[in-house]
This record gives sequence, structure tokens and C-alpha cells, in this order.
Amino acid sequence: MVDKNKVKSAFIKALEKKREELRKSMEKTREEAIDAPSSRQTWSDTSRYQSSRLADNLGSLLKETEKILNNLRTLRLDRVGEVALGSLVKIEDRPNRDVKYYFVVSIGGGESIFVNGQEIIMISVVSPLVQALMGKREGEVINLGENSFQILEIL
Repeated sequence: MVDKNKVKSAFIKALEKKREELRKSMEKTREEAIDAPSSRQTWSDTSRYQSSRLADNLGSLLKETEKILNNLRTLRLDRVGEVALGSLVKIEDRPNRDVKYYFVVSIGGGESIFVNGQEIIMISVVSPLVQALMGKREGEVINLGENSFQILEIL
């Protein structure tokens, strides 16, 4: 059995690490942009402009990661019985019997971690899978396009 609090803590830790890596990359890229030759020095070298753009994009990713982290820190885990925000859902892809755990969050998603040897995937409420799962209970089967999924467990 996987503990939801451990899952939440592990995602927070993983996102904090990602945030720090993004911060370091952004700082390094900004320094490279400052040190790069300007267009006044060489008309064909656009490295300053490209480094500045990259630093700006890294800054945007950093802000998004911080937003996801803040949202995750305040996520309530007390809802049980049906799939809701903060649920940890074990589902089986019925045709191929593939079992996966999904941690339902309001924003973000796509990150995965391992807790007690089990992969857990963070998935957003805007994903079609979660939209189909919301409000469902253990044992229910949902159809999504040509795929069929059964809810094995909701934590």
C-alpha cells in the first residue's frame, strides 16, 4: 500500500530539486548572455540575444514550477471514497492489464516519482483521463476513446 502523504512529500521534494536546477541554469544562462558579444561587436553573432531568450524561458519555467509547488503544498488529502483532487488512484488499463498509480493535482502533471518501488504519476484535473475519473468509485470502469480503465483503489 502506498501512503498518500509520502507521495505528496516525494513530489514536493522532486519539484524543489527541479526548481533549484532551473534557478541555477537560469543564472548561468544570464551570465553567459552578459558575457556574450553584443551586436555592436559583431553583427553576425546572436548568442547574447539567444542566451537572453533562453534565460527568460527558464525564468518562466521556474515561475511555473513554483506555482505548482505552492499549489501542491496546500493540497488537501482528506477526500476519500471517490476520485477527487488529491486522490491517489490505482487503475488498470483493461486490454493490456497494465496497472498504474496516478496522483490527482489541480495544476502541473507529467512528473513521476517512485515511492516504495512503485511509480506514481502526477496528473492534472484538466487531463482527459482525470476528467473521466472524477467522482468515480473503486471498481467502476470508464471508457476513454477506445481504452477501458478500471479503478482498482482510491487512496
